[in-house]
Amino acid sequence: MSYNIIKKIRKTNEGVYFTYADSSLTDDNGNYVVYPESKNEYFSEIYLNEGNEEFLKAILMEFWSGNFQGSYGGYSQFVGYLKTIDKDSEFNYHSKNYDREKYNNKKLLGDYLFTNYKQFLQDKKTKCVLRVIVEGRQFGYYVQNSKLINSLLLRAKVFTLPAALKEIKKYKEGTVEIQFLK
Repeated sequence: MSYNIIKKIRKTNEGVYFTYADSSLTDDNGNYVVYPESKNEYFSEIYLNEGNEEFLKAILMEFWSGNFQGSYGGYSQFVGYLKTIDKDSEFNYHSKNYDREKYNNKKLLGDYLFTNYKQFLQDKKTKCVLRVIVEGRQFGYYVQNSKLINSLLLRAKVFTLPAALKEIKKYKEGTVEIQFLK
């Protein structure tokens, strides 16, 4: 399955320009071939006719569906955040509550992603800790590595959200949760 690895998105009064690589095209050394910046007519039309909010919804939908990947703009980080925070969403196709009709409704999906993206931008600055879960119950807090767990919140290692998302990928699903500190 092919997808675009987004390197850069540039918005101007004339339209939207992308610099990207295609996941199915590599050079002799195995590096992705990066295409020169080019205007994207589809996203340009959305941006120029419907505004920045609708443009952002369209971009978020592409990252959510997996058509776009890459670290540009934190969109992939947002997708990881949303799949971690809202695991049982009807828009998450890995969820038992997945609803194909709602997922295919672009307006509902766009609104859901945009609302959560705004929350993500706020949460991104918030400090958090990782709760260790054993047999469905809170066991303690992550301290330094998987061998060190402490029942006191005071001794827990404090993360920024991006660092916590990176750390949580190392663990089996359902064994570590993010808890935001107020």
